[in-house]
Amino acid sequence: MYIKKRVALPLMGVTALLLSGFSWNFGGRGCTEALELAKQLPGIQDERIRSVQEARIVELCPDGPAAQYVAGRQAERSGAVDTAVSAYRRALQDEPSFAVAS
Repeated sequence: MYIKKRVALPLMGVTALLLSGFSWNFGGRGCTEALELAKQLPGIQDERIRSVQEARIVELCPDGPAAQYVAGRQAERSGAVDTAVSAYRRALQDEPSFAVAS
């Protein structure tokens, strides 16, 4: 009985850590790629290409600063200036060196 507890308790602890929702930075590469793609957005004139690029950015890192920047650009295009400013601020808060969001 004692041996089972010695094995079961650490196993439950490890399981709880892994399932806690913490990303462990495994998705970091996607967010880095999304930031690089977002930096190219201001130079894209073709609406279709821009839409594809924006969708790819959100797919790579949906909660990251690049996705916030995309949300800001989309809000700005639709005329929701206050929403756009808020999204740009969130992007800069998450990534202060993200110059295109400023």
